[in-house]
Amino acid sequence: MGNTVPPPFPVKFYSPTYEHPSRPNPNN
Repeated sequence: MGNTVPPPFPVKFYSPTYEHPSRPNPNN
């Protein structure tokens, strides 16, 4: 493992949940 910065894929995945933890996920 040499990459310290994770790709934008996982960031966007947890972005909506991390930004709005109180709000339910519309995708679910």
